[in-house]
Amino acid sequence: MRHDITAGNPSAAGPSELAERLHDKISSVPGVERLHPTIRYAVASVGAGNLRAASASLGRILGPGESTVDAYAHADGIVDVTVDISTDFSTDALAVCREIRRVITTEVISAGLLVGQIRVTVRG
Repeated sequence: MRHDITAGNPSAAGPSELAERLHDKISSVPGVERLHPTIRYAVASVGAGNLRAASASLGRILGPGESTVDAYAHADGIVDVTVDISTDFSTDALAVCREIRRVITTEVISAGLLVGQIRVTVRG
């Protein structure tokens, strides 16, 4: 599931195009071990009736290839991005997060959109 990141800006890159670019760029940042499905995606993937039973096993429910970049565009063209990652233990996680924020900012601006909130979560 990818959010429509072109809402309010029809000249911007298509939703899957920017999301894929962000995924590829973030994956290539030194120190990033892997991208994880975002929490929003995890919750949306599980029906409300199954949430309690599934909460202990979300890692098994969501496999590789699920949505790892959550981008949401506001009507005014501002884009919020959330990404969850694991880092290589030999790297400085804070430095990796700063580089990811720089990459996201560059890609969103190059798509003709405005940068909103960027959330990078490092999972242990």
